[in-house]
Amino acid sequence: MPDVLGHRATFGVLVPSTNTIVQPDLYAIAPPGVTLHTGRIFIGNPKMDDDEAFAQIIADPRLHRAP
Repeated sequence: MPDVLGHRATFGVLVPSTNTIVQPDLYAIAPPGVTLHTGRIFIGNPKMDDDEAFAQIIADPRLHRAP
């Protein structure tokens, strides 16, 4: 069965759980025939006081998963 809604393209994005605006923004700019699929990556409340702390979260996001 052909994909009627996403006949042009499907677009997937993994979004940090702390980002609440990217999903509505993507839907706002999506052209007709493109479907958007988002998934959330849990980020607890780690300290991100400096670039080094942020780089550590990006390097190994498994350290900051939900218990």
